[in-house]
Amino acid sequence: MNNHALPPRRIVGVDGSAQSRAALLWAATRSAADGVVLVLAHVAEPQDESGGGETLLAAAAHSLLSRHPQLGIERLLLDGPVWRGLAESARPDDLLVIGTGSSGYAPRRVIGSLGVQLAIAASCAVALIPDVDLRFRRGVVAGIGRAESAETIAAAIAAHAPGRPITLVHADPSGRCEEALAAAERALGPEAPVRRRLLSGPAADALLDAALDKELLVLGPGADGADRPPIGAVTHAVLMNATAPILLTRSSVG
Repeated sequence: MNNHALPPRRIVGVDGSAQSRAALLWAATRSAADGVVLVLAHVAEPQDESGGGETLLAAAAHSLLSRHPQLGIERLLLDGPVWRGLAESARPDDLLVIGTGSSGYAPRRVIGSLGVQLAIAASCAVALIPDVDLRFRRGVVAGIGRAESAETIAAAIAAHAPGRPITLVHADPSGRCEEALAAAERALGPEAPVRRRLLSGPAADALLDAALDKELLVLGPGADGADRPPIGAVTHAVLMNATAPILLTRSSVG
């Protein structure tokens, strides 16, 4: 069967940590709203023969169903390493969701490395969710680097943050910025609540600062080409130092 014919899923990495719980709640809230199946995935360590993974997944499913009885939940026990187990479990139209560090630069650099590994290995979009209070945040920041990524970013915002105010950020005010921003505005449509921000300084710092009070930061896919790295330096730095939930898109968004 063609994987693209199957319905998209949200696959959440579950390990019992505070970061994992934040990712579960983020994904469950969205699946409760749009009906997308939520897959709870745990990657078992080779030495774990106690069945702890099944117990962890069952407890997580029970907790989520007590909040959202209408959720469609599946459970998936995988083999490690974590990045490979999660990446190989996903189809191109799925969304992989994992938790990442919540405070302090150094801890985020350690925990965020899993997000970088998934961003490189996964064929689908990846969401990194920090353990931060999102109740008073509103709006979406989208990093616009290339006109070619505009439609993918617009589709991601429509799927995961519909109706939210949108800030399009271009951190390299040059001759390319007008084309990229105009393409993003066209893709979002005339009714979308959009504003622009042209920022100077390092692009990663600009994106992280712009997302401090936002509920989602959306990044476009990297440039095509076998001679290019899977993710660029800006995306790498943003993933390692998340200040808000980050959605790294692919050409197909789950």
